[in-house]
Amino acid sequence: MKLSSIKFYSLFIFIMMVFTSYAQHESSEWYFGKLAGMSFQSDPPVPLSDGALVTTEGCSSISSPEGDLLFYTDGITIYNKDHEEMQNGTGLSGNSSATQSGIIVPVPDDPDLYYVFTVSNLDWNSTSEGFRYSLVNMQLDGGNGAVVSGKKNIPLFGSTTERITSVKNYNESGIWVIGHEWESNRFISYLVTNSGIDNNPVNSDVGEYHGTHINNGKGYMKASSSGDRIAVAIQNMDIIQVFDFNNVTGDITNPITLPAGVGPYGVEFSKDSRYLYGDERNGVNLYQWDLESGDENAVINSREVVGVLEENIGGALQMAPNSKIYIAHKSQNYLSVIHSPENGGVACNFEYAAFDLCEGCLSKEGLPSFIQSFFNAVWIEHEYQCEYDTIFFALSDTAGILSVSWNFGDPQSGTANSSNLFYPWHIYNDAGKYNVTASIVHLTSEIVTDSIEILPLPDVNLGDDELICEGDSIVFDSGNGFETYQWMDNNDYNTSVFTAYDAGDYWVKVTSACGVDYDTVFLELLELPEIDLGKDTVIEYNTTIMLEPGTDFSSYLWQDGSGLSDYILDYPGIYWVEVKDDDGCKTSDTIRVEAITFSIHVPTAFSPNGDSRNDTFEAKASYDTEIEFRMSVFNRWGERVFKSKSIKEGWDGTFNNMPCPTEVYIWVIDASGFEENEFFSGDSKMMGNVTLLR
Repeated sequence: MKLSSIKFYSLFIFIMMVFTSYAQHESSEWYFGKLAGMSFQSDPPVPLSDGALVTTEGCSSISSPEGDLLFYTDGITIYNKDHEEMQNGTGLSGNSSATQSGIIVPVPDDPDLYYVFTVSNLDWNSTSEGFRYSLVNMQLDGGNGAVVSGKKNIPLFGSTTERITSVKNYNESGIWVIGHEWESNRFISYLVTNSGIDNNPVNSDVGEYHGTHINNGKGYMKASSSGDRIAVAIQNMDIIQVFDFNNVTGDITNPITLPAGVGPYGVEFSKDSRYLYGDERNGVNLYQWDLESGDENAVINSREVVGVLEENIGGALQMAPNSKIYIAHKSQNYLSVIHSPENGGVACNFEYAAFDLCEGCLSKEGLPSFIQSFFNAVWIEHEYQCEYDTIFFALSDTAGILSVSWNFGDPQSGTANSSNLFYPWHIYNDAGKYNVTASIVHLTSEIVTDSIEILPLPDVNLGDDELICEGDSIVFDSGNGFETYQWMDNNDYNTSVFTAYDAGDYWVKVTSACGVDYDTVFLELLELPEIDLGKDTVIEYNTTIMLEPGTDFSSYLWQDGSGLSDYILDYPGIYWVEVKDDDGCKTSDTIRVEAITFSIHVPTAFSPNGDSRNDTFEAKASYDTEIEFRMSVFNRWGERVFKSKSIKEGWDGTFNNMPCPTEVYIWVIDASGFEENEFFSGDSKMMGNVTLLR
């Protein structure tokens, strides 16, 4: 019985929907360090233990748009989705000791082709292999992929630093792959399109000279996920340089030099590109800079220590699909995490050793390099998600957007199903999933789309009032899908069901994200039918007792499964009956019936002289009853002179109609049919003698 329904709102619910042109799932599976891995297919992410990679620094991995692992590499060997060496995937020209040994770049608009760009390490005793690429075709080797024959270790330019990064260009029709020459201040930006790699790279001679000391060629280079900035850690100079990046032309300009502690190594931007983070390879500090704090001096002076790494070797910093930044620690079984990198100062929420790797797995100095645009999804935000709410929609970022056309996926709403406002609203009258799209026009056209789930108002129904029989119980079920449950005034009983035994009112209060609802039901108890089989009793052999529970019941069930209204018994035991009345209420009664036992008694003499006193020899039971038995009488020569099958038939002392002489006779009684009969007591086989007197 419904009482009332109250609606409330306790929080804002934000649903993220990503551009279909670059789903974030390509970066959902990471493999790095010594057999370490982690998956961002769930929230929170989980460690992986199935990887084959063992490397000190640079690595890269790639998944399908749906998040299925395709392959990963340390720049030397490529491992397929089964963690086996990819066909023709060994001997690449990267190096396990190169800061960013390799990066995987998909060929735009081709789901099967991927470039693996590699850089080698700088060492006093080795020659750089330069900046090279290999081409992977996922159609080869039965879908496990293979490096295309003749397309492995193809050189692009000569001596290079250990740095490489990548970001999508302005209209997302291509991808920039950016390296830096060794013994030079030149950045080299290659544009990858569906037609391949443009062999006429964009050269930007800007910033510090990367040369002289090999450690000036070490340290991470990162593009911001928004594609408008580049940062480079120059280890031996103790600086990080930040540049503007033009993702239309590929030009890199306007350097800002940031003092960065002792031997800076890892760098990463916050998702909105406002904050830059860096750590020290030879120190313990984790720094943050506010790139929007003002002019160059203001940016330099914005440096703040936001974390202490506790080891003296800083590792890579890498943005993840969950918008957190993860930090590697050499030879440790964990990663540190910046949970809120878009917040300034300690509000960025750095947590040391926040993520445990699998048992036996170790982080080293590197984490996987990705196309940084994977972490720059635009999404739709909306407040509330309940039916009949006014739901307000917005894009997470409107910068550069010229126009937007919305479709709320609710054709039944007529003209209200669409809008050209930047901040529209819509009311859904029915719960369910709706596909919301925003067609965006900026330098090109893009579509943001995904499902929004509209939740129903809470509606609890305990059903009609109930009748149950005394002694029974009933389970009231308020239904699943609510956030909290409260039965009557019991705040500790937070479950969807309640078991009731007593008469009275029962009510429940349920809550969901969309409100509160109540329902009440009344429970009445029905009296049980009354029966009486009587007191426990006894029974003699060869008699019967009738049990009569009454005739006013709709059904009967006796202990042997019979269903008559009465029951006739002739043997001791426990007897019960269950009866049901017209309301379906059941009751039962039990009676115990015990046997009155008997035994056989035999006289030792008789005198068949016609005086009507002991004229016959006969066995007798303890009480008068007819039993089946066999008795024989033998003379002293073993001749049987009498036999009987009835206890009531005795011997008159004659044989063949002639009187037998006075003497002692042997008798034998066989009552073995009573051996397991509860009425019988004594021996079932007996033998003795009797004296015949005259």
